[in-house]
Amino acid sequence: MVAVVLFFLGSIAVSQYAQGRVQRGDSRFAHLLFAPRLVIYVGMFVLGLRLSIVSPIVGIPFTLGALILVGAWVRAGMAVARGARAGKSPEELAIEVGDAAVEPLALYGILVLVGGFLTVVALIVFGVAERLA
Repeated sequence: MVAVVLFFLGSIAVSQYAQGRVQRGDSRFAHLLFAPRLVIYVGMFVLGLRLSIVSPIVGIPFTLGALILVGAWVRAGMAVARGARAGKSPEELAIEVGDAAVEPLALYGILVLVGGFLTVVALIVFGVAERLA
């Protein structure tokens, strides 16, 4: 558990460091804005796969949501890597990185709201069905 917390805090520190470098115009660090969260989302995907074995009702939606997030972050990271060129001003680069990060974050919010609601409904239906049987 301590290792997970340290990894999470380390990934936040790497993201913040990379964000500062990108805002100062150093495009070499643009990919580091997306890499730590991508690793976290891949970990969520693996956790979802393990959870699917124990409790498919919770694990399968969790796994699908994590897979969608992984795809969104890969797409955003690729867009930033393509657009991060040395000739851009720090403002242009910061705007481009921010625009690329908005889509996955909006998708994350939608997945949490809709996926969480659907999972709770499925658990209620499953619990009622077990009580009636």
